[in-house]
Amino acid sequence: MQTPAHVIISKTDESYDPFDTSNYSLFVQLSETHVSWCILDDERNKYVVIESFASYLQEVAENIPWISQRFSSVSLMIENNRSTLIPAPLFDPAEKESYINFIHEKAEGTLTRYDKIQQFEIVNVYGASAMLLEAALQIFPGAKIFHHSSALIQSIGMNYKNRISRKKVFINVRENDFDILIFDGKQLNYYNAFQFLAPTDLIYYVIFVMEQLTLNPEETELVLMGNIEKESEVYELLYRYIRNIEFVKRSPAFKYSYHFNEIPAHYFYPLFNLRLCAL
Repeated sequence: MQTPAHVIISKTDESYDPFDTSNYSLFVQLSETHVSWCILDDERNKYVVIESFASYLQEVAENIPWISQRFSSVSLMIENNRSTLIPAPLFDPAEKESYINFIHEKAEGTLTRYDKIQQFEIVNVYGASAMLLEAALQIFPGAKIFHHSSALIQSIGMNYKNRISRKKVFINVRENDFDILIFDGKQLNYYNAFQFLAPTDLIYYVIFVMEQLTLNPEETELVLMGNIEKESEVYELLYRYIRNIEFVKRSPAFKYSYHFNEIPAHYFYPLFNLRLCAL
């Protein structure tokens, strides 16, 4: 199989049949500069492919012929920091532009969309590049579309619903951005996303948020996911202030190819859990 340049990760189970994709579900994570996807064998409820590229979607798709074949379902996840949460009883679809523009500077060439997160009775309003969406829907017509923070919120709420007895902080580290979520029992208390240029930036925002919510770093539990390693400077700085740190584990709701054991289990958490949004 020909693959494009700039491959970050590529793991494929021997059982995957790229010539008959009708029994597989495809989940795609898109940003302006990166594309990642995973493929779920519907009959076995098992992930059999995970690939990630530092490239544009069109470039990747041109080099992988099976990507345009018919899957049983296709779900797209837009990754950016342009989102805001609205309580469902207060949400008016006609005002979606006002919600996003009140929080974020108005950006040309973006479309405003929203996801309903029924579990918490909130609506996630977000902006997405019109060009990126157009390109994605040309390749994946009829795909379901979500924001990456919707997948984070919903999956943590479902996977941890009986495991949070007090306030717990979750951090999803991306390329030069990160998401921070705080849950108290079965309730979402806080969500935001920040850009960081240096590890100290990330630490500053985390400590600032915890101080604002009166969370004691000595007692609060922190769960990490995404592009972070235990040997990294980010982790070392976090551990100076927060002692109770663990890495997220893959959701037990799915099975995974043994090839995925070569990838840290805390990688691609929102992508592997996008299925929970798409149900």
